[in-house]
Amino acid sequence: MTMLRSSGVTLIVCRLLAVTGILCLSCKAGFSQMIGDPKCRDQTHTSQRVEAIRKNVVALRDFVEMVPPDEAAYIRSEAQKALDQRNSARYNAVANRRYFRALQFHDDAQVALDNLDAAKNASGKDLARYLVVVLSRLGEMNERMLAFMDADGRRDAPTLDKATRDEIYYRLPAAKAVVVSLLQCVISVL
Repeated sequence: MTMLRSSGVTLIVCRLLAVTGILCLSCKAGFSQMIGDPKCRDQTHTSQRVEAIRKNVVALRDFVEMVPPDEAAYIRSEAQKALDQRNSARYNAVANRRYFRALQFHDDAQVALDNLDAAKNASGKDLARYLVVVLSRLGEMNERMLAFMDADGRRDAPTLDKATRDEIYYRLPAAKAVVVSLLQCVISVL
């Protein structure tokens, strides 16, 4: 059993490294073309790039099951109480609820989307600040998505099929690569 899990983890890590390597190679050419590009000052150009990133984040968000509002409120309240009380048993009880991982992912995705919405009409340093927050949240979303996929995979009836998992393995690093590219573009013309 341990060997099977180990080989499964190895497969996942290999997939992520392969996708990241491909993206890095393709983005390297894109970075060299974009840095200092006058389009980086053009509000229409940057807004279009931000919208493309936003669509990718929305697609990722839509892969993860929705959390019923009452359950979301309960999880947030109980988790906060557990943290305030420094009660690890209470927190772990909340963390083991069905929707806990999905809610964490949706919360991070919403922060990214809010900052992308603000970035659409921003330029210069303001745009760069929003993109830094988005980049940070994409890292959080990656961790949350992996935790959700792990929890989902252990269910009797998982919500994600293999094709969806493969799509997620591609979309998360792709979104990050596009944000990095746009951020470097914006910074290069400040």
